[in-house]
Amino acid sequence: MPLTFRSMRGGGDASLEQLIRRLLASSGQVVLVGRAGSGKSYAATDAALRLALADIGRMPVIVPASQWDGRPEVGAWFREYVEKQFNVSPGTSADLIGSQKVVPIIDGLDELEVETDSDREAAADFIDALLRWRELARPVPVLLTTRTDTWDALPEDLREHEGVIPYQIQPVSIDAVTAYISRTLNGRDESEEASKLVELLLARGLRGVIAAPWSAAMIARVAGTLRAAEGELNAELREAVVQTVSTGRLVSEFVQASLPSSGAIWVRLRCSIDVWRLSLIAQYLVTNSIGEASLEGQPLSSRNIVLHRFWPIGGRIKPRLFDFMLCALFSVPGFVWAFPFFWSRGPVARVSIVVGAALWAGLLVRTSTKAWVRPATPDWGRLAQPRVMLPQLGAALLIGIVATWVLSPPIGVSAFLTAWLAIGLTVGFGQTLTTDNQARVMGPEAVLQHEHTISRLSAIVVLPLLAAGFISTWGLRVGLVSALLYCLLVGELVASALWRRYVALIISSPLSVPLRPAAMLRRNSRLGLTRPSGLAYQFRHDDVRDHFAAYTGGAFSRVARRGETEGWHQGDSESPR
Repeated sequence: MPLTFRSMRGGGDASLEQLIRRLLASSGQVVLVGRAGSGKSYAATDAALRLALADIGRMPVIVPASQWDGRPEVGAWFREYVEKQFNVSPGTSADLIGSQKVVPIIDGLDELEVETDSDREAAADFIDALLRWRELARPVPVLLTTRTDTWDALPEDLREHEGVIPYQIQPVSIDAVTAYISRTLNGRDESEEASKLVELLLARGLRGVIAAPWSAAMIARVAGTLRAAEGELNAELREAVVQTVSTGRLVSEFVQASLPSSGAIWVRLRCSIDVWRLSLIAQYLVTNSIGEASLEGQPLSSRNIVLHRFWPIGGRIKPRLFDFMLCALFSVPGFVWAFPFFWSRGPVARVSIVVGAALWAGLLVRTSTKAWVRPATPDWGRLAQPRVMLPQLGAALLIGIVATWVLSPPIGVSAFLTAWLAIGLTVGFGQTLTTDNQARVMGPEAVLQHEHTISRLSAIVVLPLLAAGFISTWGLRVGLVSALLYCLLVGELVASALWRRYVALIISSPLSVPLRPAAMLRRNSRLGLTRPSGLAYQFRHDDVRDHFAAYTGGAFSRVARRGETEGWHQGDSESPR
């Protein structure tokens, strides 16, 4: 559906192509303002596509505003985002942005999730940061979308700033809606069925509903499903569609129309389970939204389903408890072997194994019970940072010296190198080893795939030394098989802290969270219920999220009760619907 945009400063209407030309010709921020469902995210995506087709030398980058971390230097934040998204060096990222080869498209100013006194203050801080953004002493052109109420709540000096060019998204024309519904029904731009349906909707006073792209898309989906079942959209079915709209059941019928009603029984069963799980996710997000929930200073998302920040859905304590249990469980085999192996080798070995066990236990408690675990970030520059390298080097050197003293110099050297690499992979410089020689995986699960790779590499690094120790104790066959199995389990489950927390969530919520949440979200994205949003997923619209939140009966019953008992929020837990 083609959108038109009206200048909020008396400049008349403009098409998306005209807005893009104005954006590239100016050094200011073009802001698209519209109500919920007016097509803001659609316009952002369409603008990116048109930019890419019009100028192969430019790279439009759509960034959800919710990814902003609150720092006042928005340029530094965006450079870091481009660096990670495109797997380029910091210098390359800066050059691309400074030469305006990258065009920022920031979607959803109303979805900021940073800690401030109010959403209005957060939005004002972000606009102010954008206006102060300079690259090579020039303002950076940015396309920004926001809801009308968020825009209206901004201070007047920001809304009237000469660097801001605001446009109001206009309702879609009736002809465009009719063509869209017709294409949905039978693949043609014009059809009698679509025209009669639109005429009936207009006659019932529903012009405002069908002029909004989101509700028009839902009407088309519902009508298309009814037509597919009956073979034609007759008068009775048209009346059913109108009744669905006028009685406020459009979102519910849209969701039902999006779900498969035929096919293999296992597909329909999986779909039913997905619906239940989506309802739990929606309850969690809406509960966070009601109470502006946070966990130890970190705001919990009310819109984005970020897989590597998804674990609080299992509760504040349970995933961390299972995290600690996983660590302890997989540490036991190593210490069961290490104590007998070292205990008979003198006082230095005995003291080393006792001190090492105590330090390891303290490390497990610290990493397993902390609220937030940072994802691995590729940065070769950490090799030159003394605060990172000296502790890593000191720990590895100490391990190597003890191994040389107790066992032999060759084993000491091997222990030093193994410890240096293993520590670097998990907490030091070495996260880059997993990405510098391969393209970064794009998509919502990229961070977790990266962490899983680190976990596997960490296990591979320690395998040779561990296998040598096991073989010397139990013989070639038993020792080698034991080392392989042990490292396989450790690499798949626990070697990287963020990946381990994610696995702990799956284990602690065996029914409500699937083994592959990303696959479930992708399936529902194809159905039109969820959508990718940067490195996260979202429900396709807040209306869909709220529908799923009320799906299981009661106002977010399960998650709301859990939020109250665990202190996630202080506000009213009743449904805003």
